[in-house]
Amino acid sequence: MLGLIMPPTQRPHALMIELAYHSSWWQTFTALLWFLSDEKQQLWLGFKAQDKGNYAAAINFWRDAGAEGLKFAHALKKGIEIRTKLQTPVDPLKKGFKERKQAISDWTRWQTEHPGPRHWKNADHFVHDYARNALIYSLERNRYFHVFIRTRRVYKRSVIHQK
Repeated sequence: MLGLIMPPTQRPHALMIELAYHSSWWQTFTALLWFLSDEKQQLWLGFKAQDKGNYAAAINFWRDAGAEGLKFAHALKKGIEIRTKLQTPVDPLKKGFKERKQAISDWTRWQTEHPGPRHWKNADHFVHDYARNALIYSLERNRYFHVFIRTRRVYKRSVIHQK
């Protein structure tokens, strides 16, 4: 990040904090917060709290981040409600099926109405069991990423463990 070698008064702080956030450079992120307005600090602290899974803190930060933050707080609260509905068990005798169908519809609508920009983020930590993996390099993006390969046996074993 070349902005770090620039004098503090000439740095593009808004761009730099976004890059630090997406790169998980938390020390740089924290140092750059002081160059932002109070509302922008609260907004970015909310993003960090959400990234860390601390949703209650994220909502609290966003409530103090002005109109933009309130949009994110409302979207996160609604997303948590939908996730709860999606996680409720569906009885094999179709009890709860209508509620699950409605939750899926709500989730689809929620995604399209989300107020913020969308950024791809790898979630390799969600993969618990796989037959093989491969490290792939993308020339266009100049990035490495893992792909996971499953077999029917691994899939069945992972489904059994979820119950």
